[in-house]
Amino acid sequence: MRDILRTAAPFTLWIAAFSAVYGLEGMVCSRHGLALAPAQGRLLLVT
Repeated sequence: MRDILRTAAPFTLWIAAFSAVYGLEGMVCSRHGLALAPAQGRLLLVT
């Protein structure tokens, strides 16, 4: 069981980070999402 968890952990972390960045990108680029200036949106995505 530990072998499976050890193998799946990096992929699970990558999927979580990818989903967070993709969701944030959608919120920044949406007209109805976050009300940020373009520079603020870029800064938020970079961090």
